[in-house]
Amino acid sequence: MPTRIREAIDRLYRTHPRAVALVEGWLLLALIVGGSVAIGRQSGLSSADVQVAALSAAHQAEQQRLMDINRQLMLIIQDRLPQIADTAQGAAETAQVAAEKAATAASRAGAAGSTANTAATTAKKAAQQAGQAARAVDRAVTPAPAAPASAPEWLN
Repeated sequence: MPTRIREAIDRLYRTHPRAVALVEGWLLLALIVGGSVAIGRQSGLSSADVQVAALSAAHQAEQQRLMDINRQLMLIIQDRLPQIADTAQGAAETAQVAAEKAATAASRAGAAGSTANTAATTAKKAAQQAGQAARAVDRAVTPAPAAPASAPEWLN
């Protein structure tokens, strides 16, 4: 420090010691409060950044989990659908044959009563098979209940 400045400060201390002490006290208090505010603001912003990043990561993990479940359901449907379609097609063909027999039997009147009865029975069985095939399609398309997933850690 230059000598003139130091001499001016010494003179000020000697002439107004109480005023200098008061200014020094307030200046020290302002520096403490200002420093605390600056440090608190910086740590608060850092904490907020960490929380936003954690929330974003949890959101992305949940989206990935839902996409995996959807992919698994599509694979299950893809595996089961051809078998169900074959069963339904077989039931439809049986029903068509039974209907043709019923029509033939009905056109042959006379002794056709028993033949029509047989055809009706066959048609009834075909209808039952078609119903079973429809129920099988429903079971195949309906996904098996998934075990409840554990909640992400950020929800606790």
